[in-house]
Amino acid sequence: FSSRKQLKKLYLYNFLGNLSLAGVAWVLLLTARGFSPVEIGFAETVFHIVSITAEIPSGIYADVIGRKKSLMTACVMSIISSLAMAFWTSYTGVLVSISFSALSYNFGTGTDSALAYDSLLEDGRQDDYDGYISKQTVIYRVTTGVVTLGAGLALILGNTLCQLISVVISCAMLILCTTLRENKIVESSSAHIYERIRECYRESWRFMKGNRVLGGLIFRNAIVGAFDVLLLFFLQARL
Repeated sequence: FSSRKQLKKLYLYNFLGNLSLAGVAWVLLLTARGFSPVEIGFAETVFHIVSITAEIPSGIYADVIGRKKSLMTACVMSIISSLAMAFWTSYTGVLVSISFSALSYNFGTGTDSALAYDSLLEDGRQDDYDGYISKQTVIYRVTTGVVTLGAGLALILGNTLCQLISVVISCAMLILCTTLRENKIVESSSAHIYERIRECYRESWRFMKGNRVLGGLIFRNAIVGAFDVLLLFFLQARL
């Protein structure tokens, strides 16, 4: 099982993950369903609250339980989110869907990159990691750009059909994940799971404490990103 085969599957995972019309046009779809910009904005706030809360635990889950299992969990969370948005028509359903969408993001984001690096490291090809990230970035930009241009198609298809398409895509991603190889570090670890979790927290704290410049960069990026996301979503709803 070579790292090249593993990376090809991760490229496909990234492509499928950014193929959802419902994902790029969710503001438009909610607006078309009659929800106000304030309600949509609050839903976005809930997304980020859940995301911030689950970011470290989901990362530890990937480190301790396994990258492959974390990616599979992300797919399951995405399926639940899409089904809730498709068939739970109240505003409560929207908030539940958004929360599971955030969890899907948490369990998936960065996990594929970590698995790719582990795979390259095990094959002695860790120097190829930058090339992998470059290709993944191109796939992400091109796919999301093309899908965003199809936002009008999402309105034509309607919310329910768009969400069901997302369910099919997430199921395909879940099946793909089952063919991935877990990294040997997770498989060979003999430490008790609770001790590994505690060590992850300690290591995260030591890293942030010893890299304050990087911590500041992460914080500033989050602030800029918050304005960027809010502008994008509210401008989309306005247009």
